[in-house]
Amino acid sequence: MNKRVAAFFLAALTSLGLAGCGSTGGTGAQGTAGKAEEVSLYCVSFNNIPAETETARVEAAMNDYLAKTYPEDNVAIDIKLFGPAEYAQKVTLAMQSGDKVDCFLINDLVDDHASDKLYPLDELIQNYGQDLTEILKKDLDEDPYKAVTIDGQIWGVPVNKGVVLHDTLLYDKEIAEAAGVDIDAITCLEDLETAFEKVKAYDDSIVCYAPLNQGDSSVMMMLRDEMKMDVLNDRLYYAGVTVNNEPEVINIFETEEFKEKCELMYRWNQAGYLQDDAATTTSTAPELFRAGRAFCTIGGYGGDSAGAIITASTGRTIESKILYDFLVSSASISVDFGIASTSKVPEAAMKLLNRLWTDEYLLNTFLYGIEGEDYVKVDEDHWAYPDGKDASTVGYTAALCTGVIGSESLQYQTVGTDVSDLELKVQHNKETERSAFYGFQFNGTKVKNEMSAIANVYKQYVPGLICGTVNPDEAIPEFLEALKAAGIDTVIQAKQEQLDAWLAQQ
Repeated sequence: MNKRVAAFFLAALTSLGLAGCGSTGGTGAQGTAGKAEEVSLYCVSFNNIPAETETARVEAAMNDYLAKTYPEDNVAIDIKLFGPAEYAQKVTLAMQSGDKVDCFLINDLVDDHASDKLYPLDELIQNYGQDLTEILKKDLDEDPYKAVTIDGQIWGVPVNKGVVLHDTLLYDKEIAEAAGVDIDAITCLEDLETAFEKVKAYDDSIVCYAPLNQGDSSVMMMLRDEMKMDVLNDRLYYAGVTVNNEPEVINIFETEEFKEKCELMYRWNQAGYLQDDAATTTSTAPELFRAGRAFCTIGGYGGDSAGAIITASTGRTIESKILYDFLVSSASISVDFGIASTSKVPEAAMKLLNRLWTDEYLLNTFLYGIEGEDYVKVDEDHWAYPDGKDASTVGYTAALCTGVIGSESLQYQTVGTDVSDLELKVQHNKETERSAFYGFQFNGTKVKNEMSAIANVYKQYVPGLICGTVNPDEAIPEFLEALKAAGIDTVIQAKQEQLDAWLAQQ
């Protein structure tokens, strides 16, 4: 990591008063080659969305740095941040209305490819992404674009992070100790029931299990890893999967395993272990942790520092324990940036991604804002909010976006985390078991209408089923019938044919 170089440039820019760089947030920067080509970068943020003036301040610092440090690129960034509930729709509407969208966090590679939202990247990476490719090879995979290649072309730039996201129990240590919960006895989802009984006896107002994201109790994620499931790139709606490395594509929602998990969640909801409106509530685990009102949740995290990261953002002592091992599939490379098919400046967009993935100052400024104003360096590797500030009161932060942009190995780490965790993530990337079908990319172009219909059915039924707000005995038969009507058998057949053809070529 080139921290000293980054610090030097920051100090130099400050001492010069940013002279001669003439940028404004969202309006580009003046480099040696003339007015820079502005790149609109759309990204989801899990923090409060900063005011435009605050974002402009950070853009200005990044654009001055780009102009001074990489004048040959002649690019500037225009940051577009949106919350997770609205992000995908914002990107789609912007592209449809002709608004400037140049690069964006891909919502779903298969769907965005089938919807013609993506620009092919092979030549752009070859010409402008050499540095990016090298760091991906070092940290992620020797063939870093294998899982983002469809029909022989590259469509995405993987976020360089720990892709081995073990199913991790996150729990409030204070509540666990006060309620007498034996964390060592918890080895799977089902073991939590005994813990919940103790938590309820200790304080009936505590939410025993809270969704990490709205409408998502992580049941599908846990089922995936229990069954060694390869979702064949449909990580959102699971329309046709393989299990246990067998080459048969099946409907996972017809299995007893899916039914049993839904029955468990329904029982928990009836017992009051979840919120009554768990499928629709916006009061998710991070918010409830912060208020001291949640005991636990389960999410996918790399390394061993998930608890420390949540602790820093909530102010509670949150600890973690891995419950299920992970199987790396093509869908594991699920966080990618694409260049919009509508972009007028694809070369500039690739140049910007190349710098964001490889320049420590640019990446950390995007994440944490301006040093001394939005964050402070505690030591060479760790950051914290300034005295008297936190995630909700600081002017700018995208601190919870560390896993959705750039390279983790260049990011400053949250106070309390161990830097060696980054090395562990890289080790897991290289050593964790891969699916027998890793590298297979389903091309859903011919069944995009069916995929869209299945997505609507999934959204209608699955949140209630996996959050326990509907009776599975009643809802699952309706769900399966609706999936049939939406065309899931057609999608499964298409996946099977493409998987068979792919296997024949290996």
